[in-house]
Amino acid sequence: MRKAIVPLVLAAFLGAGCVTMGRDFPTDPVKSIVNGKTTKEDVRAAFGTPYQTGIEDGMESWTYYKIRYRGPRKTRSKELHITFDKQGVVDSHSFTSTEPPR
Repeated sequence: MRKAIVPLVLAAFLGAGCVTMGRDFPTDPVKSIVNGKTTKEDVRAAFGTPYQTGIEDGMESWTYYKIRYRGPRKTRSKELHITFDKQGVVDSHSFTSTEPPR
């Protein structure tokens, strides 16, 4: 019975207002990330603590994201994903956003 209530409450909540997942982060410093040069310390200083951490192809990865839902639809999102080599230097990064440029 409890399991049936959770989806109903979630659906009512989503239908009634806005929900934000993740945490906001600045986007201007994304331009300064240089693969093979930018360090973990540089990334943390520019963006703060990552929302998620993990391992991708054996390398440490950090993810920053913010997703905003209005009603049942995703309306705005932005995500920064970074992988680091064993020395703590950016190996690769990607940034996507549906937010309008500022």
